[in-house]
Amino acid sequence: MQELARTFGENVRVLREGGNLTKTKLAGMVGHSRSHVTDIEDGLIDANFSKLAKFAQAFECPVEALITPGGGLRVLSDKHARL
Repeated sequence: MQELARTFGENVRVLREGGNLTKTKLAGMVGHSRSHVTDIEDGLIDANFSKLAKFAQAFECPVEALITPGGGLRVLSDKHARL
């Protein structure tokens, strides 16, 4: 479970930074505090389905991309390829 939390956090950070979002802005989008987003990005909080769904909706990506190593980079790459 710890590995999943770490992967989720890494992908959230990649997607947030790639989307030019602040932690505060993302926190508002998903209904969590800025410190909660920080803890997620640091891999300190396990991802439940509700949380995954909120972040997937915010980033407009499949849930799978958030829990797959390198998933955030693939989402960004796909979005840039479509531009």
